[in-house]
Amino acid sequence: MTDLPPSMIGPVRLAEGTPNGFLVSHRPAGAKMLTLNWDDEIYAMHLDGDRPFRYFPLNRGVAVRGALIKEVEFRVDVTSAYNAVERQDPLGALILTGGQLYVIAVLIGDGWADPVEVPLWGEFDPGTGGEKVGFTRWGIVARDGAKLLSLFSHECAT
Repeated sequence: MTDLPPSMIGPVRLAEGTPNGFLVSHRPAGAKMLTLNWDDEIYAMHLDGDRPFRYFPLNRGVAVRGALIKEVEFRVDVTSAYNAVERQDPLGALILTGGQLYVIAVLIGDGWADPVEVPLWGEFDPGTGGEKVGFTRWGIVARDGAKLLSLFSHECAT
């Protein structure tokens, strides 16, 4: 059980204006997703289940309802870092480059099913121009005072 105070959670139906966050969906029950504002469009991304790291725009008439946690942090296992300039990124990897964090995912309905870098939110160190670091082990946490509460963790298949 992930024990969170109700003040951290908002009941939502994803639509225009939905903030970035971590969603525990009603259908399928307990499914973990991210909500993303990307280029003025709202997307949802599956994190678990039978379609992990598959995302879709919410303009396809899909109603997604659940409990949204807006204040979350991405955490990485620094020992899982790899050179994302020279190595192909596995599905579900986190990529840090140019002050932006991305997750490698596939658009649902894309006949090519090519993995792409999907931008996440937050402000990060821009590092050296053109450099990229990837992480194969990472997670999402919420902060309750000084406590970090794990909401999701992932390790890329090798």
